[in-house]
Amino acid sequence: MLKTRMGDEIWLVTQPDHAAVSGYLAMRWGNEAFARPGHYAPCPDPESLRNEVLFAIREHDNGWWEWEADPRIDTDGLPLHLTDLAQRSSDDAMERWRFGVPRFARSHPYASLLISWHAYWLYAPRAQEDADPAYAHPIFGSPRAQASRWDPQAEEARRFIAELEDLRRPLEASLASDPVRAAWLAPESLDPHVRLLQVLDSMSLALSSEVVAAREGEAIGIARYPVRIERVARRGKDDRVDLDLVPSGERRIICEPFPFDEDPLRVDVLVRRVPISATLESRGPGWWHAYPKEPVRFEIATA
Repeated sequence: MLKTRMGDEIWLVTQPDHAAVSGYLAMRWGNEAFARPGHYAPCPDPESLRNEVLFAIREHDNGWWEWEADPRIDTDGLPLHLTDLAQRSSDDAMERWRFGVPRFARSHPYASLLISWHAYWLYAPRAQEDADPAYAHPIFGSPRAQASRWDPQAEEARRFIAELEDLRRPLEASLASDPVRAAWLAPESLDPHVRLLQVLDSMSLALSSEVVAAREGEAIGIARYPVRIERVARRGKDDRVDLDLVPSGERRIICEPFPFDEDPLRVDVLVRRVPISATLESRGPGWWHAYPKEPVRFEIATA
């Protein structure tokens, strides 16, 4: 659950709903300057590859399905925020990936592979001093900030990324046995898609939640703070740019350079808007479902 205080309300966005926003952004990604997913490098059947990438991005948080149905509750009577859960129970957070990575392994092995790499790069900077800064997740700050962090859970992270490697091997073997999909494993094709998932996850989080990032404790999110997303693949693995997201008025974000196929791009996020006064009352399990999900519209534009 993503949970943000907005005035006299608390806004709740489920992890799957946030991921769906990422998937929508992926559908609209690509224009004259930016390659569409599936088209970062010459490969067989790029449109099938694109479909797998889009599936992975919109389902990257599928491991939260079970948790969202029966979440851990915070002192305010609402589900724990994602970052609070990760801090209080890192193994519980890791468990989401143990569900989510293999769920679609049989029907969508390439999508499962991308999800596994997404999870890997959430933990690798904590566990490896030489982790590639090109895959530092933007929500945790710049690659330089991550490289300078010391994480007391480094050993736990190392054990978990070893688990992810075990999950990844059969996926890679399955894909490598297919002449078409084997080419999708080439770094020129795979690496930009790994980064794209991170980029769109971060952009969706900026629209769906407010979190305290690893940038000297600064907050980002709900389109109220500027965000720089570094090393975004533009037309290929080695063609990278930095994206700047700058708030400009009510729920409007300027993005430079602009990677989408429509300007402005209108994006709806499904939000439960719960009055803070309601959290002071004694309620039964799932009481927040009395407040319907409502679309909150944002706009991403060039100017």
